[in-house]
Amino acid sequence: MPAQSYWLALSDANVQTGGLCFFKEGLEQLFHIEWGEKNKYSTAMYQNEYHKLDPSIIPRVIYPDIKSGGAYSFDSNELHGS
Repeated sequence: MPAQSYWLALSDANVQTGGLCFFKEGLEQLFHIEWGEKNKYSTAMYQNEYHKLDPSIIPRVIYPDIKSGGAYSFDSNELHGS
């Protein structure tokens, strides 16, 4: 079921503090799943595979840049992480 999400910054979030991030295009093959399938990478699975994934992921990170009280709105098709 499609969803709309809102992420509220309780404190300033930026490249130094971390927080919710998004990604530039180009990661679809790594993370694409069919409807009804589970995510390909749980936290534990990512930790075992990070050395293979990070060279593709890191250049595509869009870091948070939001002040406390601000919010991001995104739908269920938007690849995001923390």
